[in-house]
Amino acid sequence: MIRSGGKYYDTIWNKCKRDFIEADNFEEAIQKVDGAVGRDEIILDVDDYDDREIVPSEYFEGGKVPEGKDVSFYWHIGEDN
Repeated sequence: MIRSGGKYYDTIWNKCKRDFIEADNFEEAIQKVDGAVGRDEIILDVDDYDDREIVPSEYFEGGKVPEGKDVSFYWHIGEDN
């Protein structure tokens, strides 16, 4: 989700986690989880919420929007969306 902060944009990363897999090694665990996610067998929800990080948007260097750039399609905090 990208939000306006005047002429700067930030990205909010909500981090979720869940421990749930048994495997003989790390590679097998990754394969099992990746397959289950691909089959929609694992859906993380609000109960899996762990942390939040707010960082400058990766779409604009340092989050600063270039002068004249059309950002009307982004969500702007404080405006009716």
